[in-house]
Amino acid sequence: MVTDSALDPLLWGRAARVALDDAVELFRIGADPGTVHVEMEDAVWRLGPELAELRESWHARHAGERSDRRVGLERAERAVDGSLHFRLRVTEWAEVRAWQATLPESHAALAHHLRVQPGQSVTFAVPNFLVVHAVLETADAAVIAAQRATSLHYYPGAWSVSFEEGLEPVDGSGDDCFAVCALRGLREEFRLPEGVVAACSVELRALVLESAWLSPALVVIVRAPLSARELLAVLPDPDEVAAIRAVPLDADALRKFGHGLGDARCHPTARYRLFTLAASRHREEEALLIAQALES
Repeated sequence: MVTDSALDPLLWGRAARVALDDAVELFRIGADPGTVHVEMEDAVWRLGPELAELRESWHARHAGERSDRRVGLERAERAVDGSLHFRLRVTEWAEVRAWQATLPESHAALAHHLRVQPGQSVTFAVPNFLVVHAVLETADAAVIAAQRATSLHYYPGAWSVSFEEGLEPVDGSGDDCFAVCALRGLREEFRLPEGVVAACSVELRALVLESAWLSPALVVIVRAPLSARELLAVLPDPDEVAAIRAVPLDADALRKFGHGLGDARCHPTARYRLFTLAASRHREEEALLIAQALES
């Protein structure tokens, strides 16, 4: 976990109910989030004048590199009636990577671009990548662990529970865009048949801060209509996934799985995702013990 003093009063002491490794809970959505509203701003979200030199420096060091369009989170809030409101903005790869490249040295300064009201809202003042962090559960109650390909930019070779997918304009601007993104990731990474993907359910569970990158992540549970054996029989995209395993959602099994990873590491939000899934069927204290059994 990042322990930068600039984040202490902002997150650890005020907003986070749960902080596991790099995942700091901004607010929990719960099993029934009620109404979800999404608003999308199409104008490209760029760094402000005070940070524009970072973009110029980035382009100078990465001449000719593509800067595809992504989607970031400007604001998320829970209304008095319990509904959730997300304001999203289209941005570009270079606008975000330009400031991420200055981390961790600039962590304290950039943290002040976050505004958090505990459990109620969060506002990001700089462009970011909003990423869906999904935990995939099989029909026979196993969790799918997937090792990220070593060619990936973020956390190469790390074991994830279960996959991540960055929100893109192709996912649309509707209230269901987070589920669309999660199912796209499931389709692309695990190469599941379209009929299986269509039968999956997606539950929004929490908004967290991936603290090392100061980036928002929407944690979801994806439940597949396949058994663990059936899902392990698929051939995932080798450019995305190096290996997959199925692990029962209990402390002993997760501890054994973690011990068997050797030098490999887990994705820094893996244990929070396990907690989210376990909390959907156990008391919070028990769910934390289950998640903490996986050594990260």
